[in-house]
Amino acid sequence: MPLDSAGTTDPDLQRCTDLGLAQADIQLRYDAGSSSRRLNIVAVTNPAQRNRPLIFRGYSNYRQWFGKAEVRLFVAGVASTATPLAIVPLDSQLRGSWQADAESPSQLNYLLRVYDAEGHFDETALKPLRLDNRVEPPATAAQAEREELIGYGENSLRLRNIPVFGGMVTVNGEHIPAGSQIKVMGLSVPLAANGRFAAEQILPAGEQLVTVQVDTTAGTWISVAIWRFPSTIGSMSVLPIWWLVVTARVAPRPW
Repeated sequence: MPLDSAGTTDPDLQRCTDLGLAQADIQLRYDAGSSSRRLNIVAVTNPAQRNRPLIFRGYSNYRQWFGKAEVRLFVAGVASTATPLAIVPLDSQLRGSWQADAESPSQLNYLLRVYDAEGHFDETALKPLRLDNRVEPPATAAQAEREELIGYGENSLRLRNIPVFGGMVTVNGEHIPAGSQIKVMGLSVPLAANGRFAAEQILPAGEQLVTVQVDTTAGTWISVAIWRFPSTIGSMSVLPIWWLVVTARVAPRPW
């Protein structure tokens, strides 16, 4: 179901993209008996350079319960219950940045803390961070791309206070055109060099909206599934998501 905006798209490019997406294999799985939470945080550059923004990137599979998220930095050797050296707020994609000044200690620790609407919080374990006066950037685009995958899907959860319940929704895809940008339920998902991606989120039983968005050079494909997930413990469904969804292509804007 094409939804074309004003502007034009190269027909050959569009046909190639449409064919590539038609060959894509995207499946959705729901397991009501699985709700193992994951929480992780990485400093994209470690060691990090003073007076240059340091990017933090978090990962979690139960974001529906989050009210806010933050990275807490401590001087090495200081307990995580002490007052942090700095607190870095993260956005809805669990990303944020912090810049150390010339006086910042060279050895730090950091963790990710997430809060629910009632103020309960979960935390990851402390991780080390080293600061230097000069750090070489990634040598190649491939190296930078590999760094984007660091920490995704991993788990360093240490403290659990947030009540989490429901089942696991897993979305897997392969044969996705190179260079595509993937979002599952509004959350960015890395695409591997072999054209595959995987995402999981814990959702409560009942009617839920699951979206898969694939942005390509020729436009955007959006798949929307409204599915009533079962509440029976142990029930499992495996279905190609294209059977469940309405798919729309939005042509790119002319800029």
